[in-house]
Amino acid sequence: MKKTSELLDDLQKRTGLDIPLHVDGASGGFAAPFLDPDLEWDFRVSRVQSVNVAGHQYGLVCPGGGWALWRDAEGLPEDLIFWVNCLGDNLPTFALKDDVENFTVFDVSAALRERGWQVPAYTFPKNTEDLAVLRVVVRRGFTMDMADMLLEDLRRKVKTLEKLKAPVYGKDPGGFHH
Repeated sequence: MKKTSELLDDLQKRTGLDIPLHVDGASGGFAAPFLDPDLEWDFRVSRVQSVNVAGHQYGLVCPGGGWALWRDAEGLPEDLIFWVNCLGDNLPTFALKDDVENFTVFDVSAALRERGWQVPAYTFPKNTEDLAVLRVVVRRGFTMDMADMLLEDLRRKVKTLEKLKAPVYGKDPGGFHH
């Protein structure tokens, strides 16, 4: 990351373009600081404005569970911040998706949750927000029997939702804001 930052410093000197960096730490973001403490890949590099790590890759958290950090409040995009009433005060919080247009996958996600499955729904990035997917994270110990149960529950819930012919929850029913 430090070398990339140096190359971008050179580009800025030549062209005036000031390009910040985001580090997708994935699962390595948890290990790198301990395996190589001198490796500069994080906020020690001046161009790094945000870093995320993926806790779900280690298991024991909800699928998709992870964390994102910004160098400072100015780097956090305003459209990610929303205000919630918590204990009588309005507090800022943020979510990566707060405006969902495709109801069907969110209804399926919520219906599967009723059967104990954690299958979050995600919309695609800008200019393809009308597309959404369900995400299944398979962990060690997931058997063929469990896969069969998931598929059967999925088929059953989709049939039930098709009979309703209308969104059950409207927009995102909640439960997976990451």
